[in-house]
Amino acid sequence: MLTLLRKIRRSLIDSNKGNRYLIYAIGEITLVVIGILIALQINNWNQDRLNGIEESRIIAAVAQEANMFRWQIQRGIKTYNDALASSDRLVSCINDKQQEVSQDTLDFDLRKITSRWLMGLSNETNIYDALSNAGELRLISSNQLQRDLSSLKRDLMLLAKYETYQTEFVDNQLFPLLNQYIDGVNISNIRSRIRESKRFRYKPVSQELNIQQSHFKTSYDELLASKFFSNVLLQHMDNTASLLPIYRRLEVIISNIDEVLINYDPTLIIN
Repeated sequence: MLTLLRKIRRSLIDSNKGNRYLIYAIGEITLVVIGILIALQINNWNQDRLNGIEESRIIAAVAQEANMFRWQIQRGIKTYNDALASSDRLVSCINDKQQEVSQDTLDFDLRKITSRWLMGLSNETNIYDALSNAGELRLISSNQLQRDLSSLKRDLMLLAKYETYQTEFVDNQLFPLLNQYIDGVNISNIRSRIRESKRFRYKPVSQELNIQQSHFKTSYDELLASKFFSNVLLQHMDNTASLLPIYRRLEVIISNIDEVLINYDPTLIIN
């Protein structure tokens, strides 16, 4: 084909037919341009196909992490709502000396107020970081999904800061105070956790780890009569309450991500 074109071009030049040569030159340039455009279009189609495959992989990864976050959010909201409810009952016991509450209820509430669920701290590095570091955020065609992933990262970082503050408060303020008055064996799940740990030991252990009933007694009356405990409990409630709005925002963000995923592939969502 190229040989034929060269022969035609040489023939026109030799015959000194300038107008025909000009028309031929324009036609040849047009053919070259069309060829380049076709090659570019084929390359774009191929690149779009590869990007689509990569986007499908990324969407599947986002869906997997969203499914995990959905469970973590529900667990976090329940954990801190339970902690607030138990704190409220304890405050009521402090303020109403005539109120009769069983020892089991007090043990339950004291255990709940020391509960924690560190979603933010355990997810400071998440799917947004992985995609951003790999330069793959641009492969997500949905601008809404890109914004939601950015918001998810932002609120997880905020939650981690609040959780750090609350955890340090429990460890440095609440636990030392409770340890002065209560028997930790009665209000914790330490015995069940030690029994459960047997499944995860690296070597078979012949000796069982047993924590029997403690001979220490919990001084409920002294604890509930302590102004220090009342103040610490109220501050703990405030710290706990500050976590819930962040969890609610995360719940909305995951719901928005779910909408995008459903439009992409409904089978990606696990209820």
